[in-house]
Amino acid sequence: MLKSPDPPSQIDALTEMLGSSRRSFVPIRKSLVQLRDEDGDPLPGALARIVRRGVPSALDQLLLLHARAAGRPDGDGLNYDVGLSARVWARLLGLAEDETGRRTVGRNWKALVDARLVTVRRVGRQITATPLREDRSGEAYSHPKSTGDRYLKVPYGFWLDGHAAKLKLPGLALALIALSNADWFPLPFDRGPGWYGVGASTVERGFRELRRAELIEDRFAWRKTALSDTGWTRETRYRLRPPLGPTDVVAKGTPQELLSLPRRTSPSRQADSEPEASPAPPYTGAAAPAAPGGGSVANTRGAPQVGGRAPPAHYWPIVTRQCPGAYRSIMEATEGTRNLDLLHGNLASRRSPGRSRFAV
Repeated sequence: MLKSPDPPSQIDALTEMLGSSRRSFVPIRKSLVQLRDEDGDPLPGALARIVRRGVPSALDQLLLLHARAAGRPDGDGLNYDVGLSARVWARLLGLAEDETGRRTVGRNWKALVDARLVTVRRVGRQITATPLREDRSGEAYSHPKSTGDRYLKVPYGFWLDGHAAKLKLPGLALALIALSNADWFPLPFDRGPGWYGVGASTVERGFRELRRAELIEDRFAWRKTALSDTGWTRETRYRLRPPLGPTDVVAKGTPQELLSLPRRTSPSRQADSEPEASPAPPYTGAAAPAAPGGGSVANTRGAPQVGGRAPPAHYWPIVTRQCPGAYRSIMEATEGTRNLDLLHGNLASRRSPGRSRFAV
């Protein structure tokens, strides 16, 4: 008896759907992310409603619907109806193709219909979904370029290269927010609710997911605030990395030192506002200058070296996240010097006897 072949994978389905498109990106009106009132002040868009509903795959389902509707090879003269079964949608989203996955697809459609972003009708097993305008006006969809509306571009490589699968709802939401901004944009966490209707904790988690997926980089920069006590305010600025960015359009007020930075393609991320230093020479075991409070301060620039090799690129984010108290005290004791020898000694002394989990 002839054995039936294995079902196609998620990447097979995405490749077939996106590969047949006449475009290389998904056009999404910026009104999905943020609206403007009569005075030009920002208002949260429909994205905030989707995030508040907390349906992880609903936003991805909406983006893929737009990808299929706006990029079909059968021409713009036809309508934007997309007819696919719930099982196919589950496959596109990386869900199980059983009853549970199909129910999730149905819940996603309900959430998007309630948000006035799509219309849905069922014909047999096939679901025909049609996108509406992204501003929740309920008006029929049209390509944003045809109406002169401002829109962002989500490249197909975001799905085909596996980046979308690494993100949860906060990361995907922050990716859209970042795409709606220019390079080196600022976004204080506490501005998330007012600007985009997204909570500060969601903004923080979203940026964390984007960093782990190596889709964004950040830098500290100083902004002059002459009416403050110190006269300066430190802010964090962000720039997307390939395939989502950079956009080559720079945000207003970007400091000059950030304008001169090249496009970053390395998976490592600089953790402070100083320019990248040249690699430190291999560790030779020679005595290093004493640090305030004791310890060694060898290799004060570049990656710390032990035995001629540097620790993994993810070393410092792990230390900062899991041992914030130890990290702060060490940074204060060494006046900001990131020294692996001193760090290892301090962390080991704070743990029970035995080998430190951060030993390299």
